[in-house]
Amino acid sequence: MKQRMTKRSAYLLGSTMKATRTFHLIVVTLVFGLTGCHTQSPQILVTPSNETTLNQWYKFSSPDGSFEIYFPGQPFEQQYSMDSPAGKLDVRSYKFIGSASYFISYTDYPSAIDGTDAKSNLDRARDGGVRAVDGHLIRESPDSLKGHLGRVIVVDSPNGGPKGSIITDKVYLVGRRLYSMQVAIPKDRNQSLDAAAQKFLDSFKLVDASGQ
Repeated sequence: MKQRMTKRSAYLLGSTMKATRTFHLIVVTLVFGLTGCHTQSPQILVTPSNETTLNQWYKFSSPDGSFEIYFPGQPFEQQYSMDSPAGKLDVRSYKFIGSASYFISYTDYPSAIDGTDAKSNLDRARDGGVRAVDGHLIRESPDSLKGHLGRVIVVDSPNGGPKGSIITDKVYLVGRRLYSMQVAIPKDRNQSLDAAAQKFLDSFKLVDASGQ
């Protein structure tokens, strides 16, 4: 049975997607100096989920076998085509829309960014991402995944719902690949979905990073 989208649901969906996608694009742009972006719009579905029960989540494995992550339900795919000084770059992303927005993307670049350059680029990405969603930084912390540099960023944004949203973003640099995972929770639903957001973000697992 197809779920009928109310006007309020449609507003929340569009606003939340705009906030998370904008935040991601700013991260990619500031880290890697991209000069343009062309996107292919997917069919958008709002799907009933097990967000609050945390049961029977969908195990997603990337097509190239490099990672796994759990969504509340089956995600849809979206691809971005970006121009950069290194040439055209493709970003592949997967998103599930329920009461919150759950999003993961990855981009492969010609060469790896590591060490001091990676840290300074992630700093700029943080600042630009916060500005892009008209938000303010709640907190951030350094992170790592199997020795790969990362960052956890939490932003309060006026976008993503009538009262705004809380966007949590995890970013990792793995060789020449950038991973970005985000959850955007409308503030009026924040209390009931914190556990779902944590489950999604913590479920990310590198399976094979040899080609990255």
